[in-house]
Amino acid sequence: MKSIVTQTPEMPEPYAPVYKNWKMIMDQFSIGPDTLIVGHSCGAGFLLRWAGETKKRLMKLVLVAPWLDLNRKRGEFLAFQIDPLIGQRTTEMSILFSSKDKVDGVKESVEILSKTFPNAKLHDFENAGHFSSGEMTRKDFPELLKVITLGGTSG
Repeated sequence: MKSIVTQTPEMPEPYAPVYKNWKMIMDQFSIGPDTLIVGHSCGAGFLLRWAGETKKRLMKLVLVAPWLDLNRKRGEFLAFQIDPLIGQRTTEMSILFSSKDKVDGVKESVEILSKTFPNAKLHDFENAGHFSSGEMTRKDFPELLKVITLGGTSG
C-alpha cells in the first residue's frame, strides 16, 4: 500500500459553521497540484466554495454526500456561486452519494454538481444513506480508499 500523508483538521463549530473560520483552518495547510482533498456533506460544500475562491490546483477532489445548503439553513456559510473552473484546476473529481440519502438537499446538490462538472466521476452507493455511522451497514469504506488511491470504483 502507498504511504499517504494525511491531515484531518477539526473545523470550529461544525453545526454552526462560519466560513472565514473554516477557511482560516484550511489556509494553514500547504495545498497544491499534488493534494487530494475529501469533504463530506457541508464540508464538501465548503471545499467547493474554498476551491473556487482560492483558485487552488488540486490532484483530486472527492465529495462525499455533498450538501450545498440550497435553502440556506446555515446562513451565509455556503452562500456562493460554484466556480465551474474548479473542474479545470482539478485533475480528477469524484462525487460519492447514495440515491437513498434522506438529508434534504443532497440529491439536488449532486444534480447541480454533475451538471456543473460533467467530467466528475459519479459513484452511487444506493444504501449508504448519508455515509454516517448510523446509516452505513458497516464501519469500513474500502470503496472510498479505492477512489482515493486508484481513481475509480462504482457504487
